[in-house]
Amino acid sequence: LGYYGFAYPSIQKRRKELAQDDTLTELFKENYRMEIAEGDEFLLSLWNRVMPRVQLAMNTVGIGAIGHASRSDNEYLSRILNEDVPRLRRQFARAVGDGGGDQDLGSVLKADC
Repeated sequence: LGYYGFAYPSIQKRRKELAQDDTLTELFKENYRMEIAEGDEFLLSLWNRVMPRVQLAMNTVGIGAIGHASRSDNEYLSRILNEDVPRLRRQFARAVGDGGGDQDLGSVLKADC
């Protein structure tokens, strides 16, 4: 019980602090300072939409139950949104426009991959 008994009050205090708007936002700003400095409006708008849900989750299920997304996870999702989704939209548009609709989307996707 030694260290845990000693550290438990400060851990509980930090958890309560993290559930506050300003503390969460400061933590976000620390972690994404370069993107914010570069004026990444998408990141800021995403944070404004996600933060209330993160806060709610922290208050209901606790901080330990919340998953972690790494920078590589974010980069992967960004690549999907910026490269894969537009590519799939173009493929779909070609399939609908070129073949009069007689090709199914699955065969078009396989042909372009």
